[in-house]
Amino acid sequence: MNDNKYGLSSGVYTRDLAKGLRVSKAIRAGITFVNTYRLISPSAPFGGIKDSGYGKEAGIDSIKDYTRVKTTWYYTSDEPTLDPFSMR
Repeated sequence: MNDNKYGLSSGVYTRDLAKGLRVSKAIRAGITFVNTYRLISPSAPFGGIKDSGYGKEAGIDSIKDYTRVKTTWYYTSDEPTLDPFSMR
């Protein structure tokens, strides 16, 4: 199953959940369903690998694709600072 150029989703049906989870871990796909199909949530990342896409949609992973962290420091006192390089 891993010898193809796609990897959007996969599915495993089994009576042995432990085996299903082991197989899921071995499958190279963006999402694997175990004993279900198309059960998704907006809070869980969704997306493929290989020729099935790049990146993830939904979840915190997609937010990281569209944001950049920035730090801003500001001084709120009306008094002038004597030494801007001194930590008080």
